[in-house]
Amino acid sequence: MKKQATKIVGGMFLIMFLGIALVWAQAVRIPLIDMGSNTYLGFTGGLYPGASNTVPADHDTAGLSFASQVQPLDINGNPISNGKIVLLAVGMSNTAQEFCKLEGTTACHAASFMSQAAADSRVNKQTLVIVNGAKGAQTATTWDSPLDANYDRVRDIVLPSMGVGEKQVQIIWLKVANPFPTISLSSGASADAYALETSIGNILRALKIRYPNIKQVFASSRIYGGYSTGRGATLNPEPYAYESGFAFKWAIQAQIDQMSSGTIDAQAGDLNYTTVAPWIVWGPYLWADGTNPRSDGLVWLQTDFIIDGVHPSDTGVQKVGNMLLNFFLTSPYTTGWFLAGDVPTPFLSLSLSNPSTTTSQSSTITASTSDIKSGIVISFTTSLGSLTPNNCTTDLAGKCSVSFQSSTTGTATITVSASGYTASSTTIKVSSTPSRTAS
Repeated sequence: MKKQATKIVGGMFLIMFLGIALVWAQAVRIPLIDMGSNTYLGFTGGLYPGASNTVPADHDTAGLSFASQVQPLDINGNPISNGKIVLLAVGMSNTAQEFCKLEGTTACHAASFMSQAAADSRVNKQTLVIVNGAKGAQTATTWDSPLDANYDRVRDIVLPSMGVGEKQVQIIWLKVANPFPTISLSSGASADAYALETSIGNILRALKIRYPNIKQVFASSRIYGGYSTGRGATLNPEPYAYESGFAFKWAIQAQIDQMSSGTIDAQAGDLNYTTVAPWIVWGPYLWADGTNPRSDGLVWLQTDFIIDGVHPSDTGVQKVGNMLLNFFLTSPYTTGWFLAGDVPTPFLSLSLSNPSTTTSQSSTITASTSDIKSGIVISFTTSLGSLTPNNCTTDLAGKCSVSFQSSTTGTATITVSASGYTASSTTIKVSSTPSRTAS
């Protein structure tokens, strides 16, 4: 009898353990772009419907059409060759810091997106005006009505300081969140992510009213929230920073589905881009799981944050600034108005510490960016041997290095690539005795 009871109790504990393990496995946080067929609490990933990171064909066609409509406008919104195109940031403190670091001014920190764009010769300086409308403590619910004071502040102070007006705003970078979330998606329909999705829908409709010539909205969700401490521990920690990505994913999907089927999403509301809302698509997706590299190498270190673990330090600002700049330089929805005319694409170059190596030696391979830009993630591949690691991030001199080693002889072709750069390659001759030259 005791043995039977022991078996029953043991079985119950095994079932409980397996149940806990299953719940834990379902709640593992994987970057949306890397989820593939995995799910989070039963929710599929990918940036777009069908667990895909590719914009659906119909939405892509519409986006390219809206991109072609962006043009210089005068202060009254009339097309004119010497007019301006305004790219405006909307959001909270993190948004403001990553976009400019100083709210609503042109004196931005060198690491921020606005300063990087100002220093980059590829960026349109003739008609494009980049404006930081984001501000500290301005949560999603302070942007969700066209009557919100934030829009008047931007109209009366921020835009005039840059010599432009509301009717010249045509593109938005949107990064918003609501503070002090307490209900995860594991709790069902009352989750804070759903409330944020509703706020995003309201914001899109408000943007359409305040900026009648708006054509495009590029969305980004929060960066990593796992280092938050002190007041920051409740401001927007994990899993809420991660789950905010689902709020944006679902709002974007709501517009895609509505334009395809005609059915309005109950959570996001009417997002018809021919009438009440601007077309929206993902900008750079910023979340990574701390020091666990995602597929493109992005990590978030504790040093990428200030003491509260929520707001970015200079290195964190630089990471987001780099991602924003690379996105706007390369996206088919932005190059027509973001790029200056006839500017050559920057390139990568390679140098070797030991261009010819024996099988017992290693060689340091250094990649450099022609525009001397820091924070660029460079990927390395080799046809022979191994590379440690297989990607690196450029320093302030625009350089970074990896190690090459091979246990077999032959010629290794090393190739480097990075978003927005022309790739480069070189060769290393691997032999049992040192060689005098390399090809």
